[in-house]
Amino acid sequence: MDAMIEDNFGVNCFLFLGEGADVDALLSLVRHLNEKYPKIETALYSGLIEIDERVWDCFDYVKTGPYRRSYGPLNSPTTNQRMYRLTRGEGKASAVDITERFWHRGIDPNVH
Repeated sequence: MDAMIEDNFGVNCFLFLGEGADVDALLSLVRHLNEKYPKIETALYSGLIEIDERVWDCFDYVKTGPYRRSYGPLNSPTTNQRMYRLTRGEGKASAVDITERFWHRGIDPNVH
């Protein structure tokens, strides 16, 4: 894996889709990546409303909330989903809601 990452200039984020059934394993993996590749950001795209408090310490970005068709996707101003920017190691208190950055003019939020 090391050679693959180092050979692919431009890799800037490890994205995890959901927590899976083993949050401890997820946290172990993301902590390893944070240690080995401190300049590469980590993100969790979760469909949960409430996530394990420990997650907020390990990631640079966390998306929460399930997709609800009636509210639209993340790029819709009516979405129920939230995207947060975090300061790694500072927990949920460092979370800044950046959801509005996904609300682009001229993009139809109903097309996905």
